[in-house]
This record gives sequence, C-alpha cells and structure tokens, in this order.
Amino acid sequence: MPVPEILITAPVVKWLELDFGESVTILPNACSFADVDNDGVSEFVAGSISGELFIFKSISAKYWKKSTEQLGMITAVGAGDIMRKKKNIMYAVTGEGNLYTFALSASHALPKDFELESTGKLKDHSSARNRNIDYLTHQTIPPNIVMSVLADIDGDGFPEILFGMTDRVVRSFKWVELSNGPGGITGAFTTMNKWEFSGQIGNLSSTTFNGAAEIFVSQPGGCCCRLKTALSSAQPNAEIAFEPPVYHSSSVTRTRNNSMQTHVLAGISFTDQEPAFVTTEAVPVKYEKDIYAMCNFDGSLIVCHEDTVLWEFQTSENLITIQPLPFRDEFVLAAGSGAVYVVNRNKKMVKLLLAEPMSGFAVGSYGSVTRPTENINTCAFATISGPKVLIYHDLDIPSNLDKLGSLWRRPVLKQRA
Repeated sequence: MPVPEILITAPVVKWLELDFGESVTILPNACSFADVDNDGVSEFVAGSISGELFIFKSISAKYWKKSTEQLGMITAVGAGDIMRKKKNIMYAVTGEGNLYTFALSASHALPKDFELESTGKLKDHSSARNRNIDYLTHQTIPPNIVMSVLADIDGDGFPEILFGMTDRVVRSFKWVELSNGPGGITGAFTTMNKWEFSGQIGNLSSTTFNGAAEIFVSQPGGCCCRLKTALSSAQPNAEIAFEPPVYHSSSVTRTRNNSMQTHVLAGISFTDQEPAFVTTEAVPVKYEKDIYAMCNFDGSLIVCHEDTVLWEFQTSENLITIQPLPFRDEFVLAAGSGAVYVVNRNKKMVKLLLAEPMSGFAVGSYGSVTRPTENINTCAFATISGPKVLIYHDLDIPSNLDKLGSLWRRPVLKQRA
C-alpha cells in the first residue's frame, strides 16, 4: 500500500484582494463559490457580521452586487435550486434567525459599463445604484445557526437546506408551496427534521450512496455521526424518514483530545480505472464511494470506511477544514497558518503555501473572464485573513500528482499597483 507523502511544497503568490468598500468581518461559513445568477459561471458570495451581503463576479476586486438592507449578523450563505424552480436561488442566514433568499438571473449579467482591461481584469464604472439587490423572501427561523449544507434528503430531485446550530442541533428545511403566501410569495421554508448531538458541531457534509442521501455531522475528538435517509414513499411535506443515527469513532493509534475540533468530508469517490484509492483485503474496491475523511485541529488526517481507519497522515499544521476539489477527485485540507494540502487517491499530496494565515477557507469553481464575451470556470481558493478576503484564482494544479515533476507550472507573481 502506498505511503502518504508530500511530493512538493510550493508558494502561491498570485491572488486578488477583494474590495468591499468598507472594513468588514466575514465568518468562516459566510462565504461560498456558487453560480448565483444562473449564467453557467460561478461567483463568490460573502456576508458580513454587520449585515451586508456581497457578490463578486469574475476577476474584479470590486464587488458586483450588494444587498440594499442590513440583514443582521450573516453566519452562512449558499445557493441551489432550493425553491424547486429549476434555477439557483441564493440564501443568507443570520445568527438572529433570519433566512433571506435572493433571485438573480442572467439578465443581471455584467453591465455595459464594465470594461475588460488588457490584464483580463474588469474595469468598473457602474454606479452604486446598479449594484444593489433586494431580497426575494424573508422569514424567521430558529436562531444560533452557524453553518449550512444542501442535500436532496427526500429524493424529489431538489435540495433541502440543513442548518447546524451552536446549541448542537441540526435542522432540515424544505420549501413548501402555500395557497396564500404573504407579499405574493406562494411558499415558505418549513422545518422537516431535527437532531440533537452531544458535542459541538464542526461542520456538515452531504453525499449520496446507494440512492439514499447521507449527512455527516462532525463531532469533537475525531468522531462523526452519519444520518441516512430511509428509502420510502414519504408523503409530501411530511417529516422525512431517517435511519437511526450511526456514530463513527475512529480507533486511531494516537491519543487525542476528546474536545478537539474535527471536520468531515463525506462521499470520497474515484471513478476511473486506475488503482482504487484503498486496496486492502479488508476493504474491497466496491466500498470506495462509502469512504469519508476527517481532519482534526491537531493536524491529523484520517480516511475511514465506517469505523475502520484505512490510513492516516500527520501534518505539522492546525487543520481547520477539509473540502472537495472542484472538477477533480482530490480533496483539500486547509490550515490556519495558510498551508493547503491537495490530496489524491494514492496518498500523494501537494502542499501549497498561501500569502497569509487564515481563519476561514473556501474552495470552488470561479468564473474568470478570458475575453469580453467569454467566461470559464476555474478552480479557486478564498481565504479570510483578518479584515481581508483573498481570492486565489485560476489555480494550476497538475492533473496527475504522481507524475508531478515536469508538470508543475510555477505561478506568476502578483502584479502590484
């Protein structure tokens, strides 16, 4: 079995510092990459604790859209087809218990007063009025929400929103059509399920296995809980049936602090014909889609199937999150020091050194302007570094880490004004 190893350590020195027009504080789960205007390319969304919601489009430091009202302390944002309209709807939730939705369309595309510079960045002459957006719906839900994840837990082809709360509770919400809604809106988000946990929730991760949605809820000390939907013909708008929660506590060789922060990534899967991610007699290849990984604040990475540790790796960093890499089968680990590890199926890793330490991290696809009429999605990182948010866009990560030597293209130095 291959031994985990770091193939190369390289700095990433090409980045973009976002301009919010004011000093802002962004919480770790209040930023995300998503296609919020349904034009096929992704934007970057960030909400501040003072209640502003910002959308950044393409490689422009200035925000593209901003909410017109102070929404409250925004703790989580996201986008998906949460209203069953076959288009993405953006949402923002606050710690006070306010859930806002925003509907943007391709008609919100870049205005004519955006010009493409020779560098590929956008020159902005638009007025503040053109930047404003109003929310579509607003409703009150339980407070103390700090994270969210989307998952189709009822199998109807549309995602529901699951929220994690500081009081160790996870709730699921589903958009339900009403005959008479306030303000002309014909629906509302209704609570479907509620779970309570013994430890503080680190993060939520969703996947689908054997046709059923699964939600992984991380727990302190290298543990997680799996919530799996029961395949049944549930009635519309009824509570969605789940199998009994299953707790996974990894029996690792190192002694761990039971209160240590843990994050989980579900549904690790490798789909091509190369050797499987894990090849042992105890864990056949057919289980590879049922693999999950956990990272801990002490720097350890643990890859598991159920309660069996398949392999582990100890870094020298304090790991703060684990997330999937867009377009690829790899996943990434982020450390508070500014180090990011890209991990592939054969336990090979690339360690990237970002510009500054960070308290929050997001990875996703981000729309980059290549010509005035053409956008493409490229892999990007976003980091929260104190009052600054940095976007590392157009990342050039080799497609085959095992043959890294001649394939690694050094990043271009950032051009300073």
